[in-house]
Formats: sequence, structure tokens, C-alpha cells
Amino acid sequence: MADVPVSIWTGLISSLVTIIGIGLTNEGNNVRLHRQLDHDRSIKTEDRLVTLRKEIYTKVIKSIDEMQDSFNDIARVEISELIRRRSDFHLNISHLQIVSTSSTSRIARLIGKLWTNLDVTSNNEINSLRNLWRDVAAFEDRANLSIEDYNNTLTLLKKGVKSATPEKLQKSEILYQDLKARFDEKNSNYQKEKNAFHEKIKSKIALSVELKKSLIKSIRSDFGIIDED
Repeated sequence: MADVPVSIWTGLISSLVTIIGIGLTNEGNNVRLHRQLDHDRSIKTEDRLVTLRKEIYTKVIKSIDEMQDSFNDIARVEISELIRRRSDFHLNISHLQIVSTSSTSRIARLIGKLWTNLDVTSNNEINSLRNLWRDVAAFEDRANLSIEDYNNTLTLLKKGVKSATPEKLQKSEILYQDLKARFDEKNSNYQKEKNAFHEKIKSKIALSVELKKSLIKSIRSDFGIIDED
């Protein structure tokens, strides 16, 4: 080894230092890369959570609106549609409680409880309203057909068509007047029961509207949006 020239030792040592330097540099780069990847994963996870929250929050607000709209004109909404809306409402409320803050979750639970106790399938008042509305719609259709028949007969009579007689025109008019009177009576009863039903649940609707406002404010706070009072 004593015969090895100094220049060779110098080269070897220089190469070894270079290799060690490269290794340390690579190790540093790897550490920084892992940190960057961890950071990127953290950001992507947070982005996914924000996106998920937005989707769920949007569905919850829509469900609340649907429930309120249902009871504003409940007789005209099909039972199957009411059940679908109620099911979606409770599902979205439960999802919200998983991704929201405790404040938002608390308000959502209050809204959920508000609509839970109202049975939309066996409630006697709701069923009565439905029956009345069906009668109103049926008599309205019959009255419209009757006045259409009257107008057609009148047109044919003016044209001198033999099948159109004054007697037939009179019968059409009497039938229309009878159907119209029965429609007015049914519709009056329907409106009275509808108003009475709304009077009973108006406090529930009003509370739901106020809770919805609080929920939206809490959701905005979840996203760092501070509303000025």
C-alpha cells in the first residue's frame, strides 16, 4: 500500500467524499419528498372533506325546503313522495352530523326532531285533507267538461245544426251550474280544513324556518365565513 501513489489515494478519498455527499443529498431530498407527499395528502384529504361537507350541506338545505313545502300544500303531494322526502331528510341529517361541527350538528338534530313526530301516512287530518282535495279536483274536472259541452252545443246551435237544440243547451247549463255549485262547496270545505291544519302546524313551520337560518349561519361558520350581525 506504501507503493500506491498519493494521487490515487487522493482520488479515492475524493470519490468517497463525493459518494457520501451524494448519499446525504439524496437522503435529504427523500426526506423533503416524503414531507411534501404527506403535506399533499393532508391537503387532498382536507379538500375532499370540504367537498363532502358542501355536498351534504346542500342536500340538507334542500331536504329542509322539501319538508316545509310538503306541509304547505300536503294534500297535493303523493304519499310515496312524502315518504321519499322524509326518508331523504333524515338520511341527510344523519350524514351531516358525521362531517359537521358540534354546533351545526346540534341545530340539525333539533330540525330532525321537529319533523319526526308528524306521521304523514296515518294522520287523520292529513287523510281528510287528501280526500277533500280529491273531491275538489274531481268536481273541477267534471265542471270544466260540462262548460266545454255547453260551449260546443251553443256553437252548433248558432250554426243551425239539428242535433243542437235549445233544450240540450239548457240541460248543459243546468248540469254545469250544479257541478259548479258542488265544486264551490267542496273547495270551501277544503280551504277551511287546510287553513285549520296550517294553523296547527304554523308554529312548527315558523320554528323550522328560524332553525334553517341558524343552520345556514353555522354552516357558513364551519367554512370560516363570519356573518356580521
